[in-house]
Amino acid sequence: MIDKKLKFHHKFNITEDMWINPGDYIPDGVYCYAYKDSESYHCPFHNYNIEEDDQNDGYCAYLNMGDWMNKSSGLLWDQVKDCNINDNWDE
Repeated sequence: MIDKKLKFHHKFNITEDMWINPGDYIPDGVYCYAYKDSESYHCPFHNYNIEEDDQNDGYCAYLNMGDWMNKSSGLLWDQVKDCNINDNWDE
């Protein structure tokens, strides 16, 4: 559930299916975005809290967690995942 008191950079467009099957919508890799066929796509759960300072403004709606909450890795502002969904990568 998204905290309605927070102010975000852009409006969330999260469907019920996205909440039920987040792995179908969260990009592969360690970032909240990926490239496929020269096009980028972003995690629908990621956003920025416009009331927080840069490098402390990242937010994940799936986890209901933001960098400023001191519960995350503190790297959501840089679109680094905290959810661990589809976070596979080649080593």
